[in-house]
Amino acid sequence: MIRLHGVVLLLIIAFSIWGLVIFAFQRGLIKTRYFDVRISSSGIYLFATIILNSIFLTKFMETPVFSSELYRIFYIIFMLVSAVFIFIFNSTNTNAKHLRQRITLSLILLGISSAIVVLGLGTMEYAAHGYFTIFLIAESLYLLIAKDTGRQIVIENRVLSLIYFLMIGINTVDTFFSNITLLYGAWILPFLLPFFFIFKYSQLNRELQGEIASLKEMTGKEKESYESSIYMIVNMLESKNEFLKGHSEKVSLYATLIGNRIGLNADSLEELQTAALLHDIGYVGIAIEEYSSRKIINSEDFMRIKRHPKIGADILRKSSQFSGFADYVLYHHENWDGTGYPNGISGEKIPLFARIIQIADTYDALTTDRFYRAALSREDAMIILRTGKGTDYDPDLVDVFLKCVEVRPE
Repeated sequence: MIRLHGVVLLLIIAFSIWGLVIFAFQRGLIKTRYFDVRISSSGIYLFATIILNSIFLTKFMETPVFSSELYRIFYIIFMLVSAVFIFIFNSTNTNAKHLRQRITLSLILLGISSAIVVLGLGTMEYAAHGYFTIFLIAESLYLLIAKDTGRQIVIENRVLSLIYFLMIGINTVDTFFSNITLLYGAWILPFLLPFFFIFKYSQLNRELQGEIASLKEMTGKEKESYESSIYMIVNMLESKNEFLKGHSEKVSLYATLIGNRIGLNADSLEELQTAALLHDIGYVGIAIEEYSSRKIINSEDFMRIKRHPKIGADILRKSSQFSGFADYVLYHHENWDGTGYPNGISGEKIPLFARIIQIADTYDALTTDRFYRAALSREDAMIILRTGKGTDYDPDLVDVFLKCVEVRPE
């Protein structure tokens, strides 16, 4: 029996350590709305269980560390610690009125047990057993009669009541048959708490997965609305200017080819595509259709046209959705050597996406009919881009784009 007692104590310690390991690895739960006091109180209780049961193990050494009387006191302490833990554990879903009633009842039971010991009507050990048994009965009845509309809480309360009744049975047998030594009903808890942790974290995972799925669905709808807004803006722009029809989409396609070649990730490619679609939005503030009807552009007209990057950037900065693209639009006519507009910046001071869009924009403009000239051939457009390497355009990006165009059929 002594050997069995020691084996059970070792198992209790092992399960308590397992529970603490799970608790330690999942402590991030404390920072979420899924945390409740049962999680932290269970961790503290398991730590106390390891300490107290390690003390109990010393009883089976050749020379016990403590006296028999002191070991009995440690057993009683463990039982009282278990009672406090159970009380806290059951208080998660209770209201203030019920909490006060349960505290009052527990104190009355503790007072009666203490009086029995003081009056010599029973030993401290039997008084503790009696207190713990009646306390468990009271807690079980409270859980069974507690009114709660939540189906999950009702199920949890029933499971807990079943566990408590099992503990009551073990405790009762141990009280009347001291030679059996069933280690008190309290020692069933360390075996069950690791599974409680696992249940809570699996429940959390299911809820989080559900939220992630909802978020993805919401994000998908927002993305669809976002893309619709972009194409609505582009279509509005192109409806006013005949020569711009299809231009933004082709510039976006060419820019994406360059982005792919230089190894941009999916998010960056999406950002580049959107920036390219919006690059000429500033034309909404310029009466470009007037110039196309005249089929000629003078120096004054060209000065007005050169304002479209700034107008476009100002429009985008006023939108929370599109403000991040403002700089790409503003600088897509800047030249590598600093001779471009509107700010005359040069080299790598020009944002990468603006440099890419400049090359894509130039190529499509050269190979498309404009009201002031006919479209150039692909070969002639490529010659112009090569000629502008290092002056108008980023030389490395020109080389990348030309490789894309050479393998792309007309």
